Amino acid sequence: MTKEFLKEYKSKKEEIKEIRQEKRYEDRILILTKECEAVERFIEEIPESLLRRIFRMYYIDNLTQKEIGDTLNMERSSISKKINRYLKSFL
Repeated sequence: MTKEFLKEYKSKKEEIKEIRQEKRYEDRILILTKECEAVERFIEEIPESLLRRIFRMYYIDNLTQKEIGDTLNMERSSISKKINRYLKSFL
């Protein structure tokens, strides 16, 4: 799972909504839905609960790293480091 793939989650979810309103491109909806489900599954399988929460807040809830840091009482840079370290472990 790459950072770019995770960052596209919100735009993919929005595209699904738009396409459904237009009642077309069923194949594209299926692809986007599967990709979003892959992101959700990847995040839910993160073993460490704090890290899983950070990923959920950042990639699914679309909060900024500063907002996450404020919520979790952490520095923004700590949030960034945790995300980057975890993603690098998959490369």
